[in-house]
Amino acid sequence: MKKEFLVKTLALSIIVLFIGISVTSALGSSNLFDDITPPVTTISFDPAEPNGCNGWYISNVTITLNATDDISGVNVTYYRINETDWNEYISPFIISEEGENILIEFYSIDNAGNVETVKLSTLDIDKTPPKGNVEWKIRKIGCRKWEITFCINMTNETSGMDRIEILLNGVLQETLTGPGPTYCWIILIYLLPKIEFKIVIYDQACNNVTFIINESDFHSRPRINSIALYSNHIWLIRFFDRFLLLQNLLNVLRWYN
Repeated sequence: MKKEFLVKTLALSIIVLFIGISVTSALGSSNLFDDITPPVTTISFDPAEPNGCNGWYISNVTITLNATDDISGVNVTYYRINETDWNEYISPFIISEEGENILIEFYSIDNAGNVETVKLSTLDIDKTPPKGNVEWKIRKIGCRKWEITFCINMTNETSGMDRIEILLNGVLQETLTGPGPTYCWIILIYLLPKIEFKIVIYDQACNNVTFIINESDFHSRPRINSIALYSNHIWLIRFFDRFLLLQNLLNVLRWYN
């Protein structure tokens, strides 16, 4: 009787074992000890590509980390910026600091304890336009002919200076390149009734700042100021209506004022 009971118990155990193996195989489940492969973590940026020039971002950048593990699943993901303390990744984060080669390190650990090799990524951010000033001087060198000298002192501490474009009445006259910080340019022009210089300064990231200089910014001689002032008198205006050449001359003098 006892022997028969042992035989039945052994047979039942074998049946249960085979059923368990069959179910496990059907479901595709595995023991944690079968997972010896670390997870895989990828990184993505928003904006996806640099929105400035020469590989530079000119705005904040949102970082998203995505970790996957096909066997035991991902347990935790860590990251750090520029070799500071490690942080647990919970959700996308924003990098707002400016700099070149901002270093992002990240890795994940799965539920079996496999640790991913630390991965690296870098990005460049410059959100600040160049800083400085524009100086000029004007010198008469002939009849209605003037020499204007511009000296532009500009710097950019992050991406560095790229170029300066100088436009006269909307037409490009000169492009100055180089690291700076000082750029000088001379132009010879004849006196015009209307004149506007636009100076556009770009850094390597294509941040830019614009200076506009027009006829009212140039200094004039006191005598010309006096003539232009009297030309606004109502009686003189009526008088000059009959002498257009004289009126045009005063218009030129008023421009120089």
